[in-house]
Amino acid sequence: MSIGVRVRRTATRTLSKLGTDSRITQQVIRRTCRSRGVECVFAGDTITLTNDTTDILLPLSHAMFAAYIAGDFDTFASSVAGRDNGGRHIVDFSHPQVHRYLELNADFDMPAFPEAIAFDSEYFLHGAPEPGATVFDLGANIGLVSYALSRAVGPTGGGRVVAFEPDPTSLVYFRKNIARHGLDNVTVVEQAIAPVAGLLEFYAEGTITSGLAESRKNAVMTQSAGDVIRISATTLAAAFAEHGTPSWIKMDIEGSEIGVLEQSLDVLAQAKPFLVIDTTHVVGNDTTAARVEAVLQSIGYTTETRFPGGSQLTWAAFGGFAQ
Repeated sequence: MSIGVRVRRTATRTLSKLGTDSRITQQVIRRTCRSRGVECVFAGDTITLTNDTTDILLPLSHAMFAAYIAGDFDTFASSVAGRDNGGRHIVDFSHPQVHRYLELNADFDMPAFPEAIAFDSEYFLHGAPEPGATVFDLGANIGLVSYALSRAVGPTGGGRVVAFEPDPTSLVYFRKNIARHGLDNVTVVEQAIAPVAGLLEFYAEGTITSGLAESRKNAVMTQSAGDVIRISATTLAAAFAEHGTPSWIKMDIEGSEIGVLEQSLDVLAQAKPFLVIDTTHVVGNDTTAARVEAVLQSIGYTTETRFPGGSQLTWAAFGGFAQ
């Protein structure tokens, strides 16, 4: 493990124990944000991240995410419509509400800050799934990617999205968004995809960083906003058997991707689905990209990793990319 990662993890754990009301915690967060060109102001139950033109508001409970958002300020600031107030642009993630998500030009119920992604240049860089296809969304969160996948496979073309999400808060908002947009071709599965099936410990953050405790326990941001609960998990092979074999898979499972892929080589080699995997997650001393690529290349996949926007992604196509 690198010294930098070790220091960040130790500091985050210490600050988490001190709590977000601690002057020490707030001072460290302000200093870290300032090093990234963003001022951080604590006022009551709200945190304001600010630059020359824009304010991003967060709840105090999400203080440990402030530096993360400050590091990609422009991406998060432009993810939703926001509002103008006295010449400043305000993006308010301080409480659950409906936001206009600009990349998809649609409204979504959001409990917190969303993923900040550009679908055409990121998830769909090497092509969206075909109309009529069966696709899996592993780690669906509140359904932004499921929405895009639902439109791609087409409710009138017989395509369907099987979406796996175990976080209780995310599930509430995911179901609201399915109802809001009439996504009849999206099936919600209240399970995590994991290397093993059963009841597993899970860090329920209610944000885009929720994940299995086994994978998240050494993450830089750990147990910062939520609770440790037990959730139902299934394997990728079992999911194929129960829900059908997908031709396209999106995977964003907070570091569990290595174990899941290693335990799924037989079914992947047989089914040969296209994969888009978020490999931003740090496991050990690096992101998961190199190990993910090596595992998939060992069974005949061509892989590519880029950091096109809000997340580092790894694409994988059996035998090579079509475009």
